[in-house]
Amino acid sequence: MRVFISHSGSDKGFVDSLRTALMREGLSVWNPDQELLPGDNWLLEAGRALERADAIVFVLSPDSVDSASSKREIQYVTAQAKFEHRVFPVRVGENVEKVPWVLRDLVIDAPDADTEYAAREIAKRLKPAKPTLKPAALTRRAPSAASSSRASKAKPAKRE
Repeated sequence: MRVFISHSGSDKGFVDSLRTALMREGLSVWNPDQELLPGDNWLLEAGRALERADAIVFVLSPDSVDSASSKREIQYVTAQAKFEHRVFPVRVGENVEKVPWVLRDLVIDAPDADTEYAAREIAKRLKPAKPTLKPAALTRRAPSAASSSRASKAKPAKRE
């Protein structure tokens, strides 16, 4: 599972720690510090990484919620079917009133910048739900009231 983290540059310390925690959870996370070379077109490469991603984490901080690039990334992601149930806004700081309405119900709070908690929550939400299988005996329906009343109205067999 490839994860892209959208954030403000001022959140780099938190993001580096979150990236490490997500990798410990078995996720592959794009790291521009390692994957971009001097002279690379940062915007183009970030866009490519976002297109290749299977999930996205939005680090919501006072700086990122006002960022034009974060707003564009939110618009892009919310229009992509492949990101359904794979968008994880992580709030760092007190800025809930600025969280875009489309992300409000999905927010993961990172109290005291707890990246381990945020990473575990993201990994848990990414795991597919296991189908519950019921034994065949439990899936049979009980006779309905109508079939019971029909059986009681049947004529008894004659004895000879």
